[in-house]
Amino acid sequence: IAQASRLVGNKELQAVKAGLKDGTIDIVVGTHALLGKSIGFNRLGLIVVDEEHEGAYKQDDGASYHARDMAVVRAHIGGAAVVLAGRTEAKLAVAAEGLRAAGADVATVVCDVTDEASVQAACAVATSKGRFTMVVANAGAGAASPLHLTTLDEWQQVLGTNLTGTFLTI
Repeated sequence: IAQASRLVGNKELQAVKAGLKDGTIDIVVGTHALLGKSIGFNRLGLIVVDEEHEGAYKQDDGASYHARDMAVVRAHIGGAAVVLAGRTEAKLAVAAEGLRAAGADVATVVCDVTDEASVQAACAVATSKGRFTMVVANAGAGAASPLHLTTLDEWQQVLGTNLTGTFLTI
């Protein structure tokens, strides 16, 4: 199991990329950067994308894309399954419907990344769809107010999603 994100040093990231390409790394957890063309997979089995309804992200090369759509493209190319995870069943259904209309094989699972039991249940659903290969940790939260106007509940949601959610999905 490895991690690939901007928090990983260049030397470690290169080792992760090599391990994914030669098959010595079976599972990788990271951000949408895992979907880029510089990451090769020996055996791509399953891609799990959390917070599938989030908007476009920019890579270093300036190209904007939707992480959900890129996951489907990578899965199609690699012959893998895709599972979309998120807190809102209605948003999951809309996202999956659009992707299925385009011919994608997509499963969905409701998951709150701040809740350990919810993450475990989502992992059980995901592993029933294929061999776990990649989790794109897309969830993130921020307070809409300036810090001095942020309530404690808003602050705890930010920490829960950004810190606990990352910890539980790794």
